[in-house]
Amino acid sequence: MTEQEGSKEVFKRAIYRSGLLLTTISFCFIVENLLDMNWFWMGVKPRELVGLLGIVTSPFKHHDLGHLLNNLLLLGILSVGLFLHVPLKKPFLKILTISLIANGWLWIGGRDAWHYGASGVVYGLFFYLLVLAIKRKQKELYLFILSCLMLSLGFFVGLFPVDVTVSFEGHLFGGLAGILVALTEKMRKDKKPVSSNVTFSRNATFKYQYRDDEAK
Repeated sequence: MTEQEGSKEVFKRAIYRSGLLLTTISFCFIVENLLDMNWFWMGVKPRELVGLLGIVTSPFKHHDLGHLLNNLLLLGILSVGLFLHVPLKKPFLKILTISLIANGWLWIGGRDAWHYGASGVVYGLFFYLLVLAIKRKQKELYLFILSCLMLSLGFFVGLFPVDVTVSFEGHLFGGLAGILVALTEKMRKDKKPVSSNVTFSRNATFKYQYRDDEAK
C-alpha cells in the first residue's frame, strides 16, 4: 500500500467511525419521536437516583431537532479530528471516558433539573484536543481547533449561565473532563502521527499516516 493510499484509509476510517457515532445518536432521537414519547429519564437528574442512568444515556437524548443538529455538527467534526489526529487503539473508549466523567460531575454539581444532550461530549472533545495540541505542539491540531471555533462563534458563551434553558454546567463539566483526560494521558513520542499537506480539499493530495502498529 502506498503512502497516499494509507492516508486515504486513515481518513475513511475516521469518517466511518464518526458516522457510526452520529447515526447511533440520531437513531435514538428518531425512534423516540416516531413512538411519540419523551424519554426524559435518559437525562441526568442531579443528586437523585432516578437521574443516575443519565450519566451513561444523556448524550443520546435531545430536546428537539434543532438541539440535535446543533450538537451533531460539532460532534461530527470533533470526532473526525479525534480519529484522524490522535492515534488510539480504542477511540470510542476515550469518548466514553470523557462523557462519563463529565456526566458524573454533572450529577453531583448540576442544577436540580433534567440535563441531556451530547453538548457535554462536544465540549469535552474540544478541550481534549486543544490540550493535546498544546502538549504535543502539533500545528495540525491547532489549525483544526481554530476551524471548529469559526463554525461556532458563541462556543465559549455556553460555558456561562447566560440562558436558563441551557445546561451550562454540562458544557463546563464536559470541558473540564476533556482537560483532565488530556492532562493525565501519557502519550509516547512514537505515537505521534506523521503528517504533511493535511487538507480536506476534494482534489488535493491527502497525506496523513500513523505508524503501522497504531493504524489497526
